[in-house]
Amino acid sequence: MQFYQEINLKETPEISPYFILSKLYTQVHLALVEQQNLDKTVNIGVSFPQYIFKKENSKCISTLGKCIRLFSSNKESFLKLNLRNTLSRLTDYLDIKKIEIVPTASIKGYNVFTRKQVKGSPESLARRYTKRHSSISYEEALKLYSQNEKISLKLPFIQMKSYSSNNMFKLFIEKKDVDSPQRGTFSTYGLSDSSTVPIF
Repeated sequence: MQFYQEINLKETPEISPYFILSKLYTQVHLALVEQQNLDKTVNIGVSFPQYIFKKENSKCISTLGKCIRLFSSNKESFLKLNLRNTLSRLTDYLDIKKIEIVPTASIKGYNVFTRKQVKGSPESLARRYTKRHSSISYEEALKLYSQNEKISLKLPFIQMKSYSSNNMFKLFIEKKDVDSPQRGTFSTYGLSDSSTVPIF
């Protein structure tokens, strides 16, 4: 990743930053859909530099923060994306920075930002699991799925609208720290299961 562009949410007391982030991310997603490859992937990844997800005194603290960075290995992808035009209706609420070269000397590590999908109720997942694996009881499977589901539902998320079904849904986002960069493509949400973005 050689280039990046940063977008910061401005302080607007009358409007929730979560509402603005939802509008911002929806527009970025739609712009990435227009750039997708034949395999429905893109060459632009998204990072949340202020991402927090941690347990503190039996409570979960989770936030995506008020900043997103988009990364690409070529400047042309950003010129085609044209964020200033894409986000023109939101400029009162956003500070859109210019396209910059990634400061390689300042890189502290690498992250993978991935979508964590909620797969169904713990009860139905536990029933399916015990049908396939006779060595584990329903109670054990339920305990396992309940813990995983509780963690997933506490991850930071963005409220999104599906333009195919017109339904609202939560896009849960998980951050993983990795030791070395992994090149690859991203989904039209700018997320990946393995492709990395730099931390600086």
